[in-house]
Amino acid sequence: MTLKGIDVSKYQETTPSLTGLSFLFARATLATDPDVMYKRHIAAARRAGLITGAYHFNWSRLPIDVQVKAFLAAAGDVHLLALDVETQTKKRLPNGEIRPRVRRFNRAEARAFIEGVKAADPLHRKVGLYMSDSGFYRRVGQDFNWIAKWSRVEPIKDWSFWQRTSHGMIDGFHHRLDLDVFNGTKAELDALAQESQMTEYKAKGEDWKTAKAPVRLTPDRSAPAAVTLPAGSIVRTVAEFTQDGEAWRVTRLPDGRTGFLIRGDLTPLVPGGDPAVDAPFLAYVQRQPVA
Repeated sequence: MTLKGIDVSKYQETTPSLTGLSFLFARATLATDPDVMYKRHIAAARRAGLITGAYHFNWSRLPIDVQVKAFLAAAGDVHLLALDVETQTKKRLPNGEIRPRVRRFNRAEARAFIEGVKAADPLHRKVGLYMSDSGFYRRVGQDFNWIAKWSRVEPIKDWSFWQRTSHGMIDGFHHRLDLDVFNGTKAELDALAQESQMTEYKAKGEDWKTAKAPVRLTPDRSAPAAVTLPAGSIVRTVAEFTQDGEAWRVTRLPDGRTGFLIRGDLTPLVPGGDPAVDAPFLAYVQRQPVA
C-alpha cells in the first residue's frame, strides 16, 4: 500500500488543495536562507491533518554546522526532517542576480549534516535523505530514504518516500508540482513520524527547583535516567512540549547532550529577593539584557 503526498517550496506561491493527501514536505532552508513560503505551507498541512516534513537544500560553500543551526531554527516542530542533496545549477534570479553553480554535498558532508541535525535536535526526530535515484547515497546515517525517480517504475533501492514526478497536477492548482508517495500504511507513516508523541513544542527559558528528578535522553518515562538530580537541585530548561499527554521540559547536560525532565518533578523557582541573583534570572526568563 502507498500513500500520496507532495513537496513544496517558495515556487508554490499558494498551497494546493491537500484533499486526499497524507503528508507534505516543505523546504525550510536553502543554505542558511529560510524559505519564504515554508510557514504558510506547513500551517496549511497542519490544518488538513497531514504528516509534515521539513527539508534543507544543501550548500557546499558554507560550513555544515551553520547550516544545521539555520535549518533547525526554521524547521520548527514538524514531524520529519530531511536533507536534499543535489547540485545548484547556475541561474538568473528574477531580481537579476546570478546564482552560481554549487556542487552537491559529498558523502562525508551529507553524513556530517545528518549527524549534526540528530545531535542538535531536542525532539530526536527521524532524518531522511532526498536524492536522485542515480548516485543515491545508501548509508550516510539517514533514517529513511526519499528517492527522486521521475518514472512509472519505482526505485529498486529501498525507499520510504518516492518523488515520482516533478510535473504533477492537482485539481484547482494550475502549476506543476512534485508528487510523492509513501511506501506503507497510514499506521506505518505515523510510526515513522512519531505522530502521536509530540505537540506544542515551544522554546522557553525557565529555572526550577527539582524533586529527585531523573534526566532522560529521550522523552519516555520508561527510559533509563542518564543523570538523576538530587532533591533541591536548581536546573535551567530551554523548551517545553507535551508528549502523549505528559508535560516535558528540555535541558542541556554539562557534556552538551539534550536532557528531558518530567514537568511534575519540577517546582518553579521564584526570585528570592537578592538583586544580584534576581537580575540574571529575570533577564533570562524575559529575554532581556542584564545591565
